[in-house]
Amino acid sequence: MNDFQEALSDCNLEDIGFIGDPFTWKRGRVSECLDRAVVSPSWSALYPGTVDTDYKDEASQRKPRPKYFEAKWLNEKTFRDVVKEAWQGADREGDGGGVKAKLGRLQEALHAWDATVLMKPRKRLRKAQRDFDIAVSGVLTDESEAKAKELAELIEILLEQEEIQWMQRSRANWLKEGDRNTSFFS
Repeated sequence: MNDFQEALSDCNLEDIGFIGDPFTWKRGRVSECLDRAVVSPSWSALYPGTVDTDYKDEASQRKPRPKYFEAKWLNEKTFRDVVKEAWQGADREGDGGGVKAKLGRLQEALHAWDATVLMKPRKRLRKAQRDFDIAVSGVLTDESEAKAKELAELIEILLEQEEIQWMQRSRANWLKEGDRNTSFFS
């Protein structure tokens, strides 16, 4: 940093200053000023009172990611119940009962269900694998064998859901990015 400050001094440059939020980068509780504007004294004389005002409020910096349907949800046992409840809930809440209102309610319900019930699929998978290892490591009884079979089915479903999720993401990227070799053949 000292070398950089010496370079600014050698070039006779000074910080232009700013108005507004001094932090140009934020993530959680960490804030940093990543950019600065510097000018020469002759430039400052030509444009007196100039300051850097390029700051954005928090709302304009972050746009919420669009929420899409996740194909992996179809493998969950409670999926149909969530859909049915959300669809009927739109009628009860007086959202007009139209298809648009019902679809909006359904989208909200599915993403809330995903965040609360299905949260952290990798964590669910690791827990199921640990429980499976415990079930098969001891003495095999009818009860432990049934538990191991149930856990094996759950692990299979969770692995399949992960595969579906990655397949869905790869297709979305391919559709967005396209085949990069297309111009080669045209």
